[in-house]
Amino acid sequence: MEGTYLVLVLVLTCCFSTTCDGFFNSRPTFVVSRNKIRSTTPPIIVMYHQNPSLQATRSSNEEPGGDPRGSHHGLGRISKIRRSLTRFLHRFFPSRSDVVSANPISADAKRQEEQPLVTRTIPQGSRWAVSANDTDLSGMWKPIITDAFKSEYDEYLKNCSQSFVYRKVILSVMGLAEERIEQCNNGRQLIITATSPVSDWQRTLVASGSNLSSADFEPVNVTFKDPDGDMVQVEACWARNGTVHKSWLRGKPRVLGGEFETSRYLASDGAVLICESTFNPSNSTHRKGFKKGFVKWRYQRVQPA
Repeated sequence: MEGTYLVLVLVLTCCFSTTCDGFFNSRPTFVVSRNKIRSTTPPIIVMYHQNPSLQATRSSNEEPGGDPRGSHHGLGRISKIRRSLTRFLHRFFPSRSDVVSANPISADAKRQEEQPLVTRTIPQGSRWAVSANDTDLSGMWKPIITDAFKSEYDEYLKNCSQSFVYRKVILSVMGLAEERIEQCNNGRQLIITATSPVSDWQRTLVASGSNLSSADFEPVNVTFKDPDGDMVQVEACWARNGTVHKSWLRGKPRVLGGEFETSRYLASDGAVLICESTFNPSNSTHRKGFKKGFVKWRYQRVQPA
């Protein structure tokens, strides 16, 4: 469309230049009367150009007794033509800025229509309430016990201020333990049932975080009894783009404000479940036998999800 405007403007300009007999292409001359340059001539007179018809008009108007405004007659006609042409072009070919300012809402709507719609496929942020589509911790899991792991776990229990007798009993029966996990509602609930010769423990962890519809959330704390009979609170979520389930157990009286942090994720193409447990003592318990502890559990899948 802009090319069409340009061609039309060039044609009209050529017509206008022909009518004015070369008004835009000749050199300007001064008006001379009786061998004297008229110093009172307005500066716009310099814009007059060499043209026979204009010169004839100018000469007749310079005769004594003539209309003193006669020298401006040709320029007045030219200015009138220019104004008419400008109004014509502005009416039928408005500039782009005029169009945009005249209808800004329509232009805005057009830009929005041209933008592609974005469909969110994963939640925002680093803390999710749901798991990734290809992550499922469900199944029956049995711990992989080695001598190195026993030594690591014994040190972990010691840092949690567990007695020597308690540690020896746990280490002797840990190979008989099993853990069943049921992942429900896109990972929002994780039902974990642990069985061992010492005790059984079932709990439901509820994940809180962003989801596909909203990034706003309130942390959810679930209260239940642990294997020792203590009432504890557990908060959970999904991390690392929904592939790692994290939980924090707090409020256990025996550890005096300490916190247990657990991370669960799959390895070896889903054949192995990794469970990393970290004990974080409170600032006031270092002198009472509590230290930071860490142990990594490895579970072998014995039953598919």
